[in-house]
Amino acid sequence: MRRRELLAAGIGTLSLAPAQTIRSQHEAPHRFLAVVVEWPGDAAEATFRIRSSRDGTNWSEWREAQRDPHVAEAHRAFIAFSDRSQRFVELEGAPAGAQLHFIDPGESPVANGKPPGPRTSLGRPPMVGRLEWGSPDGNNMRGAPSYTTVTHLILHHTADGPVSDFAAWVRAIWSFHVNVNGWADIGYNFLIAPNGMIFEGRAGGDNVVGAHFSCQNGGTMGVALLGNYMQAAPTEAALASLVQLLAWRAAALQLDPLGTVLHRGTNLQLPVISSHRDGNPSPLACTRTDCPGNQLYPLLGRIRNEVAAVISRTPRWNAEPGSLWTSGARRQADWWFGNPATGSYEIPGTVSQGSLVSTEVELNADATLRYESWYQTEAGSVDRKLVELSVDGGEWRVIDEVTGPPEMWDVRSVRLTARGRVRLRFRFDSVDAIGNRYEGWYLHAIALS
Repeated sequence: MRRRELLAAGIGTLSLAPAQTIRSQHEAPHRFLAVVVEWPGDAAEATFRIRSSRDGTNWSEWREAQRDPHVAEAHRAFIAFSDRSQRFVELEGAPAGAQLHFIDPGESPVANGKPPGPRTSLGRPPMVGRLEWGSPDGNNMRGAPSYTTVTHLILHHTADGPVSDFAAWVRAIWSFHVNVNGWADIGYNFLIAPNGMIFEGRAGGDNVVGAHFSCQNGGTMGVALLGNYMQAAPTEAALASLVQLLAWRAAALQLDPLGTVLHRGTNLQLPVISSHRDGNPSPLACTRTDCPGNQLYPLLGRIRNEVAAVISRTPRWNAEPGSLWTSGARRQADWWFGNPATGSYEIPGTVSQGSLVSTEVELNADATLRYESWYQTEAGSVDRKLVELSVDGGEWRVIDEVTGPPEMWDVRSVRLTARGRVRLRFRFDSVDAIGNRYEGWYLHAIALS
């Protein structure tokens, strides 16, 4: 990439002297949040130290930098600092002939915000979308996305930071992957901040192929925890969000979080939930790595068990045959009772009715059913929107009925005191055969806790 193009992308580049020096200081062409050190492929494998400064006088602590393990043919290290006000770097033991790429990801369009609350739903957890974190390419990548049948969920750490602005941190990684590595997009499918916020990564939606696993990305989904977990332990907030994210994908893909299956790219029998370093033994892997860090790697067993527990105690939902329940569109609702062909529940001359039924869940203590509801139906109580409960295969009984103001999202909570094998049902009944040109009933974020 030419220097002019790099600067347009928020990157400035400096070339160091060909001869290796023990210690050298450099002023960046502009302030920066992160720096990429790139050195010739014929240079020795490098481990070096780096620190930054705003004024060239007061310096951060020394950081050890090592080669990024994602690209076989290149020697690069990515180092992110606390904020984007840095102007100077000092290197100790830098490889001969290195170049420095200084990344300024710009101002963040959104604040870091609050971490997502606890969830036991297997729906898509709350996350910061690409437009929200300020992806320079918006919801697109540079080229056509490729898709795969996902068999393995791969855990990473970004091995950098900490950075105070999480969205800027993600943009800096995007800039490294796109503008330095030359990839079509950020390599990870998802990223998780220390406060538990989940960031949408590579564009293309579910099952899009990323760039993260030993050059053998087919069959994988990559999740990176922002931070370096070689010595420091990940936060409980980040781990909780990780479990929810993995539970959502494992359930949707019908993967056993405690299972082990063949990963075709590496030709290794790997746990369904694995890490980057688990690909090291394969002769087909292009690099070797310590990712996801020595403090995160031992937690994989705990993570697998917690994902399995979330799946086992969370109902999964299926529409009964003939029902109009389908994926909703309003505010990305999980389910909608309506007819996609008409945008309503209009079936002339027919009593519109249908049920969304859960799998069985064993309850041995009180529980709370929470869900979000929005409806536009016939006025009054003619169109009924019911929540029902069955215990041990017995009769259905009504535990909640949605009335209240229409066309408003309502967060509802129902206490369950039943014990035994419990099933839940959302049931819509239009009662009459009059044509009803209304949107219908939307459901979102159903959770049993």
